[in-house]
Amino acid sequence: MSSFITQSGIKDITELSISQSSKVLVDVGAAIGVVTEWMISANQSCDVYAFEPYELNFKVLKSKFDSCPQAKLFQLALSNHSKKMNFTVPSVKISHVDDNKGVPIGYSGAGYVIPASSPLCNSENSTMVQCGRLDDYGKEAIDIMKIDVQGHEWAVLEGAKGHLESGLISQIWFEFMGDNRIFEILLSNNYNIAETAYYRTTADISAIPSCFDIVSTNQNYNGTSISTLSRASAEPMSSDQYLKWFIGLRRSMTSLWTDLYAVPCL
Repeated sequence: MSSFITQSGIKDITELSISQSSKVLVDVGAAIGVVTEWMISANQSCDVYAFEPYELNFKVLKSKFDSCPQAKLFQLALSNHSKKMNFTVPSVKISHVDDNKGVPIGYSGAGYVIPASSPLCNSENSTMVQCGRLDDYGKEAIDIMKIDVQGHEWAVLEGAKGHLESGLISQIWFEFMGDNRIFEILLSNNYNIAETAYYRTTADISAIPSCFDIVSTNQNYNGTSISTLSRASAEPMSSDQYLKWFIGLRRSMTSLWTDLYAVPCL
């Protein structure tokens, strides 16, 4: 087991290799199915399990993939339990037009589960969703598991404890916001962790710290400038060093985010 965070050289999940012998891929926090669609196109003989709790997102998934036998769709928030939880949606993109139907639809790319004690539970943007554990859906080997659930990644991994202990997940691609519990779960189950790209919402490139190299700067769907960054130094950091470094940056760069990549130790 290595407790060092290394650089992977991989910038985007679509750069990962999907084995043609792979049978199962998993998209957790599927939203409207962008990664699900990539998974299906990359290997048309495997099953893709897509988990998405938000009703409007799930409607889009159904319209896209209901006639695709590869796609196994679950209106579910993966977690470490099978209870119901509040789910809040801070924003909904209501101007999107579905290419298949030509009509406006509303969906969110940033919904997340919240504890019952949160004041957001009383918000009009809050709804109840069903949760579930990945381990409850069998113990099949998984080639790639992508997790993007706005801070609930640690609970998704806890709910996949059986898979992790057996090394059944070959590649894990997950959003990271500084939660040390993710490192504890993965490292204790003999996974190596590596960096990918970093992203910063910014109109001022000069405000990006010198610890980053700028890979590219583009505009997203609403015209916001997004810079893709890589860490300038290729030196590995211990998990403790990395956590301290990353949390310090997020305090000064609130719009900084990244995905990390994990594979079982050989």
